[in-house]
Amino acid sequence: MSKEFKKLMQSHEDSDKDYIDSIEEVKARIKEEFENAEEFLSYLERDEKAAKAFFDYSGSKPYLFSVVPVRKSEKLYVKKHTATQRPYYHSHAFCEIIFVQNGKCGFFYYPGGERYAIGRGSACVVAPGGIHALERAGKSDVILKAVIPEEILKDIFFDSETVKEGEISVFEDIGDAAQTYFQNFVAENVKDAPLSRISERGWLSLFLAELYREKEENGGDIIEKLDIYLENNLKNARLSDFAAYVGYTPDYVSRVIKRETGSSFKEAVETEKLAYAKVLLSTTDMSVERVAAECGYANASGLYKQFTATYGITPARYRKARKKS
Repeated sequence: MSKEFKKLMQSHEDSDKDYIDSIEEVKARIKEEFENAEEFLSYLERDEKAAKAFFDYSGSKPYLFSVVPVRKSEKLYVKKHTATQRPYYHSHAFCEIIFVQNGKCGFFYYPGGERYAIGRGSACVVAPGGIHALERAGKSDVILKAVIPEEILKDIFFDSETVKEGEISVFEDIGDAAQTYFQNFVAENVKDAPLSRISERGWLSLFLAELYREKEENGGDIIEKLDIYLENNLKNARLSDFAAYVGYTPDYVSRVIKRETGSSFKEAVETEKLAYAKVLLSTTDMSVERVAAECGYANASGLYKQFTATYGITPARYRKARKKS
């Protein structure tokens, strides 16, 4: 990291520290940076608890406002995620790339509120409309946030649906090529030169293409890991847990499973439960109630309902038929 870049990052820290002690200055930033500033400020005036949460920069847990603030920008730029900024759920009218150059970055998904953390050399792409919250940066963390206006994003991907509205995609330990492309993009972006405005978009395009190419190629690996995960976690299988296990967001994992198998995660779990139930009914003397519990059903009626709807026969009759054969 060059001295000039370090100086720039420190200026971001200093700038954020300077304004937070004045509510009027914070409100001025809201008016400048939020697409729904008037609606959000009116909401804060009506809701004392929400106002306290927003203007108190000492908080460490994300707050979900009834009116979700939406940030806007018509400029392509890179900013350091500073130690001053505290977590609050918000959205963007633009696309944001979060890149961890050093340390780690913790963030929260909406809905669900699950916390996810990515380490050095990892990135996260928050599409326009994606609701999330970022943890406050630590002293040793260098987290860069690239703001990409929607029009520039459309120019890069043309008619592609690669970056879908509201989606948050995580890229763990991205390759050397992608990291180099991003660093080159940042280097050009911070320069005040006409030719840099051209080259920065080229590097950004290469970076995003490399990210999503790697991700598409990892689809088969996710399905292989799904089989292993369900084998060991069938009783308590959850999409958020599996997503954490494979290192991707729930939305992305759900999309890959649907694309590769034609079924949703929930349908895949149900298929495995019923298949396991058939094995237990055929090879053991367990009661139907015990089989249901072993397969992760809350009660026997749940197994009866799903089993009968899928196979056209009750578990008890299936067992009886297997014993005769």
